[in-house]
Amino acid sequence: MGAGLTGQRPDQSSDADTCTVGIIAINGDHAAEEADGIELLRFVVTFAMSWRIWSDVQQVVGWFETDDILQRLQIIFLIACLLG
Repeated sequence: MGAGLTGQRPDQSSDADTCTVGIIAINGDHAAEEADGIELLRFVVTFAMSWRIWSDVQQVVGWFETDDILQRLQIIFLIACLLG
């Protein structure tokens, strides 16, 4: 059976993955609309910050894997930081 066909809920990190990809896609679209040096710099800075937060979430989930309320709140907080 495939990984997604077992009927189990995907892990919390997939929520953060989806959110991060969406944020990077929106920033990429914005940078493509007005292609100049300032927009490229804005995209690079936003991408670097998003990547760092995403990698931190992946690391925390990989270390602890407790699936408790505090870990879920931390992930929601980090996603809010990405959106903010």
